[in-house]
Amino acid sequence: MKMQLGAAIVGTILIATGGAQAAGGSFVCKDGFGTMKEIKAEVGGSSAFISIVNQYVQRWDAGEAQRLCSAYAAGKPVTISCLNGKRDLNAIKASIPPDYFGGSNQQLADAYTAEVAKGTGYLEAMTYCRGVGAIK
Repeated sequence: MKMQLGAAIVGTILIATGGAQAAGGSFVCKDGFGTMKEIKAEVGGSSAFISIVNQYVQRWDAGEAQRLCSAYAAGKPVTISCLNGKRDLNAIKASIPPDYFGGSNQQLADAYTAEVAKGTGYLEAMTYCRGVGAIK
């Protein structure tokens, strides 16, 4: 009896897990530091510059997530997964003001504060994606 109950519980869990996966994916990456490695390899520069570039990466991620989740909501086939290695780094670099490149931490301190204040739209994109069932 205990064995049958255990099998039923495992079966229920597998069915529930399968249903959750079918309902959407995740943009979460297994390697949380992958994004920073990708940024540093592509642009280099001071830590303030890297932090500013990270803001632009998050903005790009938000736009891409919004695009993918909109396609998901429209019933189009999409793959929702970690964006590491999939970013358009040329587009991201082109969106960064040219005078930020080569700036020291001191030179970019005010710019960094201003960029953070602008926000990235990432949380809003994730809220939208959850709302349409594209992510958990």
